[in-house]
Amino acid sequence: MVNPSSTPDTDFWVDDGSGTALNTKFGKLITTGSSTATLAAYGFASSPGTGLKFGGFPDPPTRTPDWLNILSFMTAGSERLRLLESSGFRLVGLGSAAIPSLAFASDTNTGVYCPAAGLDFHFVTGGATALAVTPVGALATANVRINGVSGTVGSPAWSFSSDTGTGAYLPVAGEIAFATSGVQRMRLTASGVIAMSAAAEPAVVNGAIYYNSTDNEFRVCEAGTWLAMGDSLSSGRFKQEVHPWGEAFLLLEQLEPSRWNRTGELASRGQDLGLVAEQVAVVLPEIVGRDSDGQPASLDYGKLSSLLAKGIQEQDREIRELNQKLDELLEKAFLRERSGAPPRQGD
Repeated sequence: MVNPSSTPDTDFWVDDGSGTALNTKFGKLITTGSSTATLAAYGFASSPGTGLKFGGFPDPPTRTPDWLNILSFMTAGSERLRLLESSGFRLVGLGSAAIPSLAFASDTNTGVYCPAAGLDFHFVTGGATALAVTPVGALATANVRINGVSGTVGSPAWSFSSDTGTGAYLPVAGEIAFATSGVQRMRLTASGVIAMSAAAEPAVVNGAIYYNSTDNEFRVCEAGTWLAMGDSLSSGRFKQEVHPWGEAFLLLEQLEPSRWNRTGELASRGQDLGLVAEQVAVVLPEIVGRDSDGQPASLDYGKLSSLLAKGIQEQDREIRELNQKLDELLEKAFLRERSGAPPRQGD
């Protein structure tokens, strides 16, 4: 027996010559001579189920040639880590999100675990799953799920853990489609065309656009109402202080239809015709679009139609009035000629 008081740097020493225990700085180390499911071959007197054991107990049940070539680490009577001669090491316990099977000493709830045999393999941080690998090779995070396959409209390859029917998938080679609630909503084709369709009007979302496959037209949502593409919201429900046009021709006479050659990046388009925004802004500012600096930049030619309609009405009224006066003059002239009376000045 070594006297530890005479060798203060000694890490361990034989206890009382029994040969079955060693005193260490951390407690008494005992040898049991055998390994069981809950008893370590080399453990601590204060915790005999914590330490090392040899052999594959409790599995495999038979002693194969490799059975003895296994070294296991135990804590509290349970095998935690097994070192194998032919295939490295493996973690025995499945663990949990709060206590991963493989973790860090400085962060014990960050690591990996398996919730149950044959299920997902989870990577956890801070006691919560950050990424899971499924038995079919899919990847899933707390919010996103990636199947690793082409996917289908009902089960997109890229989806959400909370909504597996919403995401993106590969309908055919070279195309990508987007689905919500298991229904395809948009597809990007190999030629760069974006296709969107629905048989009925979806929920209103201002600024949204879709193709109505029943009426074969694009529709856009404005102010909570689906409109055919090109239509403008015009219901009286959305208007106030409605006033009729004044003298439309007075406004039309001030517009200057022009012909010009484009400049800059648009020069290749050659000659064009129409109105100049700066000139129209003086007469009809309501149809002029402006850039970020507030300068006239574009025209809403569609809104000119109401002014033209008013101008046509005024012109038609004037023509009818002139025709009526002409008819009256012709009738008077006919009656005078028929009566033989000489024409009067002004007739």
